[in-house]
Amino acid sequence: MPQSSIYRLGDNSKTCLLFFDTSQQWVIAGKLQVKVLTGTIDILGYKINQNQTDFAKVYSPLSHSLLVIKECHGTLTKGNQINKVAAFLKSENDNKSISKKILKRILATPTVIMVKQLDDWQCDYVTSFAPYNHLFNLDMIVNQANNDQNQECLDQSISLVNEIAKTLGFLLLDKATCRLPYFRVPDDWQIITNELLNSHQDDCKVLVCGGKDVGKSTLCRYLLNSLLTKFNQVAFMECDVGQTEFTPAGFVALNIVTKPILGPPFTHLRQPNLSYFIGDASAKNSPTNYSQAISKLYDRYKILSHDSNTLIPLIINTHGWPRGLGIPLLLDVIRITQPTRIFQFHSTTVKNRNLPVLSTRLLHHYQGWLTSTAPLTNNLLDQLTTKVEINQNSGNIDDKSVTPSQTDDDETNESLNQSINDTLEIDNMAFITSAIGQKRKFKTLDSPKESTTKSSKSTQDIHDVNDNDDNLPIQLPEETASMVTTINAIHGTSGVKQLLTFRPVDHRDMSLLSYFSKLYEDSPTNKMPAATPLTNIIPYQVSYSSIAVHVIHQEVAPTQVIYAVNASVVALSYCNPTELLDTERPGLPKSVRGNFLLPCYGLGIVRAIDAKQKLLYILTPLDEYSLCNVNVILKGSLELPLCALIENVAGHIPYVSTDFSYHITGGGARKGRHHVLRRGIHKQS
Repeated sequence: MPQSSIYRLGDNSKTCLLFFDTSQQWVIAGKLQVKVLTGTIDILGYKINQNQTDFAKVYSPLSHSLLVIKECHGTLTKGNQINKVAAFLKSENDNKSISKKILKRILATPTVIMVKQLDDWQCDYVTSFAPYNHLFNLDMIVNQANNDQNQECLDQSISLVNEIAKTLGFLLLDKATCRLPYFRVPDDWQIITNELLNSHQDDCKVLVCGGKDVGKSTLCRYLLNSLLTKFNQVAFMECDVGQTEFTPAGFVALNIVTKPILGPPFTHLRQPNLSYFIGDASAKNSPTNYSQAISKLYDRYKILSHDSNTLIPLIINTHGWPRGLGIPLLLDVIRITQPTRIFQFHSTTVKNRNLPVLSTRLLHHYQGWLTSTAPLTNNLLDQLTTKVEINQNSGNIDDKSVTPSQTDDDETNESLNQSINDTLEIDNMAFITSAIGQKRKFKTLDSPKESTTKSSKSTQDIHDVNDNDDNLPIQLPEETASMVTTINAIHGTSGVKQLLTFRPVDHRDMSLLSYFSKLYEDSPTNKMPAATPLTNIIPYQVSYSSIAVHVIHQEVAPTQVIYAVNASVVALSYCNPTELLDTERPGLPKSVRGNFLLPCYGLGIVRAIDAKQKLLYILTPLDEYSLCNVNVILKGSLELPLCALIENVAGHIPYVSTDFSYHITGGGARKGRHHVLRRGIHKQS
């Protein structure tokens, strides 16, 4: 790579030009802003050309596979375009003209892009905390290259280029010799993407499913970016509450996206079009609320799609829960959204990450959590039943249960009523306790031979894969449904060492820190965000009488609910005032009648409470217009990362104590083990 592949506009400028040869690819690390002057490039499925007027923000941290910039134009710039390019470069170079030598270089190069240094407040805030200091630490890459005996990661010519690039916050790596994991587009991804882009259907709803860590989120980003090259806007429905894309964890949400997402989730959080707070990184404690929220999100999508003059494609990202309750919940999502295409990941190496094959028989006859085994219709979608769950042991008070709704179709009613007692067994989970005091039984997944003799049952079975024999090929009972496409799972790049490794909880913490970094956007100080701790930000003052407070998944006495939410991350929601109930004891916050599935505006932090003045002090990045509608506070299991509580705080640290041990009986929260069979529940009734 010659030194002329990069050119800096001025000695102290934060802008440079990158020159691409035909089909050239560079691996990038760091963060930058990109604008194409001539030609076309591809980043994570999104094609950028000179027609895009705005700079695209690109984030490639060391915590994820690095992004790749690929030249995909292949033709030289026409002479009549150079004047427009020269005028733009002059405006970006303090009205200084560009030398004729550089203009000639632009004419002789298939693709030229302008790169600006990207100063991002949210990323700076996240990386100011110790666990995440090195997310964009380019010196780690340089040190790795220097320690490499063969010097393959950064050869001499690339080093010369990176002397300029590094000062602007990014590095360029040769794809052929890069020793860091980077994004590779599998062949089957390109095939399905081309099929979607070339399709002439009147509807485009794509659902992505599979186990954990198989590539679902990455494929969703790739599809989203690819569809944005053809459509002005794409809808994204987030159904994975543990690994969300545009919100902190604990939400299901619908977003209408108009710009590409070129980075991990914590770099592109946004206010969703509609969201519901499930309150946890899993839907296991609120399956009814989860399925009902998906139904409401899809209803909103249908309204937006109907009001639009053009097609709005829908991408549906699902949870990675391939066993137990995860399968009925996935079937609910499929039946509610009725996707035109389903992309199912399949792993040949880690079998326990595989879902059962999504056959036609499974999709139409297997019992979901709320959806019936009867063929799905629009009317049936409106009849999604809710179960009033009376939790006697686990404190799960949120899933309300009602009897199946009555319809004019007696056959449908019979199926809905029968579904409560239908049996199905998945893995080690023999029963799921429902709220009406009954037990949902689950039957073992039949082998192909057995399934032929039981096909007349209203609830069909799924084939069970023997997890104890990893050498046997997977035997599927029948072919996948016509709308289902099987995709090979990606488990990272074998033999390539990741410089930084984080757990799922760390990624959730990064998104939460990024969300609350918006608290500093209006800060009058020019200091780094971390220089001002959360305790120094002026909170909103809320009186008890104007708000209702509820703790999700736990039963808390009305007299203690205020103390339960103190120093907690809470969801700020809205409920019809007629559904708010006054407590029996005067001076306490109100409670919510009935269902706790409420639309959510965002998150806040209960900074403190004043029990004498009956006041709550809340920190939130929401604007005052949204706050005017908030009348309910919901507390789930989201917690502020410890680093946000103890770092950059001088003197006494509120709510934090070191004189505590989880080894003391009752010192920690009780955790249920849902995968363990209890005595007696495996017996046949």
